[in-house]
Amino acid sequence: MDSAGVEIRRLGQTDQALAQQAVELLKLGSKLPEPDFLGKLLSREDSLLLVATDQAEPIGFLIAYALPRIDRPASMMLLYEIEVAESHQRRGIGRRLVQGFLDWCQQEKAAMAWCLTERDNDAARQLYASLGGEESDIGDVMLYEWMPPS
Repeated sequence: MDSAGVEIRRLGQTDQALAQQAVELLKLGSKLPEPDFLGKLLSREDSLLLVATDQAEPIGFLIAYALPRIDRPASMMLLYEIEVAESHQRRGIGRRLVQGFLDWCQQEKAAMAWCLTERDNDAARQLYASLGGEESDIGDVMLYEWMPPS
């Protein structure tokens, strides 16, 4: 099964209810953020919240941040977290979310993009590598880096 019919979009300040719904559905057992926190997060240009929906129901999200550098104006982009509902895994949704992150990095002219994952997270490792992430073993976790095209 593929991700046809799944919509992926960047949420903005007016999408607070959908952001809250995505967190509630996909972060089971996590303490939910206060609504005003989500509103502030969604209004920031230096953060990215992508949500995947299937028939208007959240089925995945990705959160990323632009980290300013002291030595140049181009930011480093951190893919902080990605979640896809178990019912929708292995359908290319995670791939589309990460590609959306990489597109944002290119649009923002990032110096580089990166993320970390646990050594035993084979699905994430395969996903990041399949999208061109350069893998480095840094101890307990794996680092993936994407450099901008030259």
